[in-house]
Amino acid sequence: MVASCQKAAWRLGVFLAISALALVLQHSRVVASNKASDLVSWLERRRHRAAPPHGKASGGAGRGNTSGIVNGDNAKTPSAGGAAAGSASAPGGKAADSRHKKPSPNHAAGGAPAAAGRTNAANDRPREGADDARGGRHPSQDSAGARSDDRASLGGTTSDHEPGFTLVGDALAREQELAFQWKEQLHGHRHPKLIKSFAEQKAKKMVLVLDWHTKTIAATMNGRRPQDEDAMLVQAPLKNFPNARLKAIFDGHGGFQISRRCVNVAHEYIGAMPNLSQESFREASLLMDADMRTDQLKGGSTGLMVAIEKVDDPLSEDGLYFRIYAANVGDSRGLIVHQNGTFTIMSRDHRPTALAERERIRKAGGFLLRRVGVWRVEGRLALSRAFGDFALKDRDDMAASEQKVVALPDVMVFRARPGDIILMGCDGLFERPEMNWQFVADLLNEELERAKGGLAEVAYRLLESAFMLGSRDNVSVMITKLTKKSVKTAEVKRFDYNFTGERVVLPSDSLPGKPTDNRSGRYGVGSDMLVTLF
Repeated sequence: MVASCQKAAWRLGVFLAISALALVLQHSRVVASNKASDLVSWLERRRHRAAPPHGKASGGAGRGNTSGIVNGDNAKTPSAGGAAAGSASAPGGKAADSRHKKPSPNHAAGGAPAAAGRTNAANDRPREGADDARGGRHPSQDSAGARSDDRASLGGTTSDHEPGFTLVGDALAREQELAFQWKEQLHGHRHPKLIKSFAEQKAKKMVLVLDWHTKTIAATMNGRRPQDEDAMLVQAPLKNFPNARLKAIFDGHGGFQISRRCVNVAHEYIGAMPNLSQESFREASLLMDADMRTDQLKGGSTGLMVAIEKVDDPLSEDGLYFRIYAANVGDSRGLIVHQNGTFTIMSRDHRPTALAERERIRKAGGFLLRRVGVWRVEGRLALSRAFGDFALKDRDDMAASEQKVVALPDVMVFRARPGDIILMGCDGLFERPEMNWQFVADLLNEELERAKGGLAEVAYRLLESAFMLGSRDNVSVMITKLTKKSVKTAEVKRFDYNFTGERVVLPSDSLPGKPTDNRSGRYGVGSDMLVTLF
């Protein structure tokens, strides 16, 4: 009898346990179903909120081209589309294939062949940490991207690099509200004032400079960052070199003190050099960095400085050519796009994982620490060379060129012809894997044909493409076209584009005094004119 009761009790216990487990599983399924339903509903609401009112979507390829933006016309916005493929229009009124007529020599000065043409995979270097924590940036997980032949891969864009739709009116307001709520959820620890609105993210500053033998457009946008830390030296004379001009782009991190100071004084250090040798560029860069340390400036910056020297050559086809000196510190990039469609790379990214850089860091007592997927100098800086960052240049017993982080540039010399184009961009332009060397060069050529040589429209499309692809950094670009004839009267045009693409013309009068860190613009006139943008 006792054994029978024990057996019955055991069966009852097993039954109750199974019943309880069944109830728990049923409750879990109900909760999961409710959560899934809530998620689907949220996604549906987001899709409907982001969708524009019926009939407001922007057109695709084949739309009319609002060209000549920088040629004094009355166009208010850059072309949203451009001519269809095969258009007979091209820069300067030439045939559409005028930039592909015949090869041009792509050799670095001194006889060394330049890294020109259709580059191989080795030139598309990994961009790990492109959107890095240099002063609080979020590290990117991107790796090197091969050339994207599927142009429809532009997230949210058509095959012609246009936004899939344009947000207007109430739809735009709802999208901004949703984006703000989403950012608050992800970054609840941040102060809401640090989050830029959608309109502020998309707004673009531009300046066009016609001077000497160059036609230059510089453009910058805040993008998905609390503030724009990029600064550009659009045009500057060089005191000791009357046949040369200086252009530079500085990408700040940890604030904009260093980048803006570099923009305002770089021409003084480069212009005081005894010659345009590689060693002179290195000494000038180290001296400029040391002087900023004396001023106790905070943060740091990359720096790509390009000196363009005109060389008369009666035996050449054009009667002259240009010698290009590119001095690079950090990961801003530059390339020369030739008239036949090929391009020459002018810079090399400085990453702490490179063998020579890693060895120098080790000898200076530093180390590399992988943080959030990116190798950094002492877990702080994803660059091995930069202006500023003086906390990582703390060895008083070592030379400035031997510190953990150095402001020592790589200096390369190239040869270019009239009609060639120099493109300089911060790492925000190249951050996404799709925006590699080849893609940017191809995009530049395509937009030049579409815009009939309008550099402002080309710059607009480059910034827009980087943003639409998901760049999380400030995005800045400088495009310079070299010309055979010298500009008789220098001209500066300052304008902005708001988030809808409307052009807003601003005053471009010469500012008094010397350049300051608080205001960019035009300083001086004639051959002494200096133009900055930040």
